[in-house]
Amino acid sequence: MATINSTLSYLYRILFPLRCTGCDSTGNAFCEKCFKKLRRAALVPIKKGIALYPYKDHSIKKTLWEAKYHHHTKPLEALMAHSTPDILEYISSYTLSEEIVPLVFIPIPTSTHRKNIRGYNVPTLMAKILAEETNGVCIDALYKTRETIPQSKTHSREARLHNVSGSLALKDGISLPENALIILVDDIITSGATAQEAQRACKEKGYDAIVIALAHGS
Repeated sequence: MATINSTLSYLYRILFPLRCTGCDSTGNAFCEKCFKKLRRAALVPIKKGIALYPYKDHSIKKTLWEAKYHHHTKPLEALMAHSTPDILEYISSYTLSEEIVPLVFIPIPTSTHRKNIRGYNVPTLMAKILAEETNGVCIDALYKTRETIPQSKTHSREARLHNVSGSLALKDGISLPENALIILVDDIITSGATAQEAQRACKEKGYDAIVIALAHGS
């Protein structure tokens, strides 16, 4: 069976080679050339948080749309792997101790409805990739206490804050490693309301958390 699967995988790669999300060249789902062209995002409106790239960048928007709406995650996986050195540089400002600090990546959950449609949570995919790339761990520690309307359907920062207020909590029985750096992972930060709510949920249980998002929307 393993031989058959390997053969099928090889044939699939020959018949349907990977194409770069940015330039459509073959060989990589997100090529090094396109990665080097990416601009850094503006500062996000939260403390202890960063977003790597502007969402309005065509290749970033397409990468997230492919993962969210077309079940094609290879571009996101390739982009996260490319971005790991920059992420580690940001993380290092919080791990200046000589001791090795465990890295715990916690995905910010999406709505149950959207997760059921996709079959996965995009921030969870991101957190798993980062954990693998950095020898950290991914813990699915947060859950939604209630469903919220999509933040994109709100029209002000105040409305976004109200929409997500009290909507996240740490799961019962979750115990995170001592002295770990808690890193919340999300796909997009716009107003920062969801990220702040996730930080609040962690703080309520005694954990400080930083936030890393792939993109900053406007």
